[in-house]
Amino acid sequence: MQFYHGSAGNQNFKDRAMTSRERIEATLHRRDVDRIPFWPKFTEVYRFYQRSHWRNCSLMDMYGYIGTDTVVLEWPSIITVPCAGMSVTEDKSSGTVIYDTGSRKLVARFIVTDEVRESQISEYPVKNVDDIRAMTRFYKSAKFKINDKPDEGSNNEFRMVSMHTSPLMDLCQNLAGLENTIFFLADWPDETEELIATLQAANTMKLRLLCENTVCGYVLCPENTSTTLINPKMFERYCLPHLLEYGDIIRSFGKWQILHMCGKLKALLPLIERIPALAMEAFTAPTVGDTTIADGFKFLPGKAIIGGTGATTWMKPEKAAIECILNDIREAGSTRGLFLTSAGVMPYSAGVEKIKTIWDGVREGLYGAR
Repeated sequence: MQFYHGSAGNQNFKDRAMTSRERIEATLHRRDVDRIPFWPKFTEVYRFYQRSHWRNCSLMDMYGYIGTDTVVLEWPSIITVPCAGMSVTEDKSSGTVIYDTGSRKLVARFIVTDEVRESQISEYPVKNVDDIRAMTRFYKSAKFKINDKPDEGSNNEFRMVSMHTSPLMDLCQNLAGLENTIFFLADWPDETEELIATLQAANTMKLRLLCENTVCGYVLCPENTSTTLINPKMFERYCLPHLLEYGDIIRSFGKWQILHMCGKLKALLPLIERIPALAMEAFTAPTVGDTTIADGFKFLPGKAIIGGTGATTWMKPEKAAIECILNDIREAGSTRGLFLTSAGVMPYSAGVEKIKTIWDGVREGLYGAR
């Protein structure tokens, strides 16, 4: 079974291949394309763990060798300007963020990997009810300014800008940790709800600032949600209203919302469909995730799907990985609106040559030898 969404009458790509930007934008809007776009999500950390030849190349060199599409995700620097102060320090092995509320200092600590400059939080700043109240005061006093203005990029790359994560997931990931966030909602619901509302007000201010200062038409809402962290009722009560509000703001600037959730999401799909986002990223296949391409087309009929594989897919032998991806596409019955990626960050053990072999095999399986 072959899938090809090209149309002989479509002059946009009748006599030439589409650029990455054209191909991805057409896919997100569920229009015809010359082939499905593909993006292996490389990072500088991935490059660091490859053999020496690739460590001396750029990520763009890797994309060019494999023959993939080019995606640039920007995190604009939006500076928090509270009444008291916020300071960040970092050395080779650790980092510290201090939220100074005047009467109380809240401290977050990070462990930093020297070789690749990745960080992992080791101490959350919000530890008790007094910290909840202090962080609420901090963000109620905060103002924001953008430190750089993302541009639209080249014609051959697809570009999107990322906003901040919504309050509940921000608490789980950055401010209090998962366990304490759940305990706070049970033990100090009024104070925690006030902090959530304050964080949401800050997020909407930052989002408007972002939309006003970028010509990029696509805004990523990075939730990192998974039902291994929160249940559907929590998502519906806290995350869903916030994501709907972000969508309204993004549309008011003439831009498109893209959702990022990378965990186990199948139970959340009916709720996610209510969000008028253009696409859902990163749609992660089992066993890391629990959603297939067919699930996306069934439960999110109004959205493009960005993802469709998972880390374990790319760790299989090449032939097995090719067949796995092709089988998932055959099960879905279509490639319209499918933007194939590694879903999460490409695992380091899947080398560049292996990814090229798999991608070449998938293209041949979909479209035949060309």
